[in-house]
Amino acid sequence: MMDLFGNEIVEQTPISRDMLVDALSDELRGITADGLAGMLTNKVEAIIDFARLCNGESAGQKISLLFNSHRLATATNKSKSLVEAMQDRGFCSGLARALVWKSGKVKELLYQCIQLGINGIQYVNEFPPHIARDVYATYSARRILDPCAGWGGRMIGAAAVGAFYHGFEPSTKTHAGLMQLGSFLKSFGTGFDYNVECLPFEDAELTDEYDVALTSPPYYDTEHYSDEPTQARIRYSNYASFESAFLLPMVEKASSAAKNGLVLNIGSRQYPMRSSIGNRYRIEVLSAFGLSGSHGLGKEKEDGEVFLRIANPSVLLPHAPCGKEQRVVGSRDGDK
Repeated sequence: MMDLFGNEIVEQTPISRDMLVDALSDELRGITADGLAGMLTNKVEAIIDFARLCNGESAGQKISLLFNSHRLATATNKSKSLVEAMQDRGFCSGLARALVWKSGKVKELLYQCIQLGINGIQYVNEFPPHIARDVYATYSARRILDPCAGWGGRMIGAAAVGAFYHGFEPSTKTHAGLMQLGSFLKSFGTGFDYNVECLPFEDAELTDEYDVALTSPPYYDTEHYSDEPTQARIRYSNYASFESAFLLPMVEKASSAAKNGLVLNIGSRQYPMRSSIGNRYRIEVLSAFGLSGSHGLGKEKEDGEVFLRIANPSVLLPHAPCGKEQRVVGSRDGDK
């Protein structure tokens, strides 16, 4: 077949979506969190990724899967876990559709498609290590406090800048993974050191001082990390008690312990966490540390992610009064 200019038209062989669905269903049947993590990354790739992160690239977000793969088996209050969803042929069909639509290397496409959210399944993300790295660099941080350590993204960022990281994680399984992650990161010799306590931050007594605190708190009962009594969704019977006993005391304690205050990532509209904090504290909205939810697949997040900074109350500057927001645009220079 020729086109209007006499050039031969070479027809492309289409990818069989049905065959792809069958293959995905067979490959993912009975898969575990460890097995899925192994499909997405490995130690060799983690070493390369960490070097890229240290060199200023947006990298390192899959490193923590080697040590806390159960993130892939974590459900939310609105959807089943990713591992559970992969046993559903309908999910595999949606995954196949996305793979056909977006060409490239299968492993990277699989990770991108998972992040996209196939058939309404909410992937439990971690805090991007490169964002953490940039926050620490902004405040020249050498000592970092993380009230809600989570999956390890902020720890990885601390390792990239060779800082000391002090985190708190009440889940025993996640804490064990963080300790292994810390040991792995320390082996790179960047000057990084760490202390992660298996303790809810509201129970902690801080005796040290820090350059900055950075965290992304649990959105009350949105994600089901574990069934231990130390978990926020179990410890607090409703959002009001979560706000009064955890959220606001966490902000007070963390911002008071760090010279440059607390930088907080909030991304849920299900609960009014932003207004809960804003009604009590003077906050700055930091637009420089944007989180992109598209992952190159054309779908933007709709959960209103934002970075807030709550200054150390002992070094307050005359910017905005309590209960008001100040928007800081186009700059990553913090108060020194």
